[in-house]
Amino acid sequence: MKVNFNKPLKTFKGEDMKDEFGKVQIIKDIVCARLYSSGDDMNQDEKFEAYNLMTRINAAEGELDISDKESVLIKKCCDKTLTAGAFGQIFNILNV
Repeated sequence: MKVNFNKPLKTFKGEDMKDEFGKVQIIKDIVCARLYSSGDDMNQDEKFEAYNLMTRINAAEGELDISDKESVLIKKCCDKTLTAGAFGQIFNILNV
């Protein structure tokens, strides 16, 4: 499936979410950070898959092809650490 994570994260009001420095938060950066820092409940193969997927997403300037298995891995890595609002936006990208 083709996905594009190069989109701003939105607040519940639909405005671009900004970090403490006023920089717009991009969904790609959030997904990459979660893939990079996940691992507590993953085996070595899953950790390596997460790392490889993170490098592909980080390098992508636009749409990216990912597999259903990779979509599940992204959801797994984002599930426990993101708010419902942030997770929902990522879930929507993965389920279009």
